[in-house]
This record gives sequence, structure tokens and C-alpha cells, in this order.
Amino acid sequence: MTLSGFIAYSTALAVAAVIPGPQIVAIVAHALKSGYRRAAWATAGMVLGDVLYLATVLAGLAYIAETFSLLLIAIKWAGVAYLCWLAYRFWTSREGLNIDEGEDTGHGTNAFISGVLVTIGNPKIHSLLRLYRTDGVGSP
Repeated sequence: MTLSGFIAYSTALAVAAVIPGPQIVAIVAHALKSGYRRAAWATAGMVLGDVLYLATVLAGLAYIAETFSLLLIAIKWAGVAYLCWLAYRFWTSREGLNIDEGEDTGHGTNAFISGVLVTIGNPKIHSLLRLYRTDGVGSP
């Protein structure tokens, strides 16, 4: 790896580390709404999600994603269209937002699953792991 490549790589990693993502927002939301234990369960779920992502990259499934890049682009745009449709439905809905202020009696399973799903849906981790895979680390 050249010096300029190392500097670019280090800068990208530093920026990604400094910017808080949806995981931090989810942890804070769980802590404020339900307390420390639920936030800890959500954090454990996020760690599992990160491990799943890393295992996926190390298993070489990123190569498969590149092989079927046209299909993945189509899936991404379908996701964009779906989110736009959801936003339209939300904005044109006449119903109010119902927030349950009741006591949350879950054992942490929902927070754990929420943590895994937040990690899987986090676009920041996709970019970060793509950097790990394409930087030449481990290659001569």
C-alpha cells in the first residue's frame, strides 16, 4: 500500500468512526425509553450484527455481491421506491401517531433483535466493510 493510499484509507476510517450513526441513536433511544438493561441488550444485538457482517465479508460473499451488481442496484432502487411510498402514505395519513407510554415488560429479546436489525440496515457499515475488503490489507 502506498503512503497516499494509507492516508486516504486512514482518513476514511477516521471520518466513519467520528460520525455517529443509527446504532448510537438506537442505543440512546433504548436507554432513554427503557433504561440501561434494554440499551445493553440492543448493544449486544448490534455487536452480533457487526460480527455477522464481518463473517460475511471474510467468507467472500462481497465477491458474489459484485458479481450480481446489476441485481443489487435494482434491489436498492426498489428499496428507495418503497421508502418513498411509505413516506407518501405517512404524510397523507389522517391518523395521528400513537405512542405507548406504558411500562415495557420485555426481557430484552426485542431490544436484541432491534440491535441486530439496526446494524444490518446501517449503510455506514456497508461502506466501512467495503473499505476493509478493497484496501489491499492482507494482500502483497
